[in-house]
Amino acid sequence: AYSTGLAELDEHLDGGLRPGQLVIVAARPAVGKSAFAQTVAVHMAADRAVGFVSLEMSRADVFDRLTAMLGHVPMPQVMRPKRGEGLARDRVVEGTEKAKALKFFVLEQPGATIRQIAMRARTLRRQRGMEALVIDYLGLMAGLDQRQNRVHQIEEISRGLKCLAKELGIVVIALSQLNRAVESRTDSTPMLSDLRDSGAIEQDADIVLMLDRPVAGNPGLGAEWALYAKVRIAKVRQGRTGDVHLRYIGEQVRFEDWSGPKPSRAEAARAAPRSRTGGM
Repeated sequence: AYSTGLAELDEHLDGGLRPGQLVIVAARPAVGKSAFAQTVAVHMAADRAVGFVSLEMSRADVFDRLTAMLGHVPMPQVMRPKRGEGLARDRVVEGTEKAKALKFFVLEQPGATIRQIAMRARTLRRQRGMEALVIDYLGLMAGLDQRQNRVHQIEEISRGLKCLAKELGIVVIALSQLNRAVESRTDSTPMLSDLRDSGAIEQDADIVLMLDRPVAGNPGLGAEWALYAKVRIAKVRQGRTGDVHLRYIGEQVRFEDWSGPKPSRAEAARAAPRSRTGGM
């Protein structure tokens, strides 16, 4: 198994992720699904080759985020390093050097089809020995036949990603959005029925991880909620379902294991849901 770098998540997954698996990471916009996937990918890329297909961000943007994550430095200081001084500047340099040392290969593929991604993945597998592939994100992939409805296209993409994982013997991690309905509930914890566009995603996935940050939908929550995040393991073929509690350091676009007492559920229930804001 490949460790995710998150101890509690690894415990639920019986050690981590495995070759041949399709892993779906789902969340509403601005909750942190890209940061979560990058946190996992960076941990794996220290030991094994990881491909990162970016359908939205440029290669430079992805590496800026890696620099912030690995240097433990806020993104604004990475974007405008001349404003940083002393320790912050040193951390930017440290983060940059750590990012360069990773076996992390970014593929800019805006509007890519499953066929195009499969071709690039086979090349990375053959030339670099790639063992994991991240797709950011599934909703931006194009169907092979644009005349088909979107549900059919998503089914085709989902099935293709699962086949690719099995064919190459790699882990495929694909990000996906959730329906807006999750924002209208008192408890913002996502459910499998919230997966957007197609039930095929749920059917094809070996693991479905659903990310929630209560403070993103309820800004009025107390300070103890500011860094709290939860991943619901909604489906897993090998391991056990349940909730994993994490800390989200948004300005450094990274997740880490939660330590200490967790925030009170009662307070979250009292706070009325509002539109989601902020995050990366």
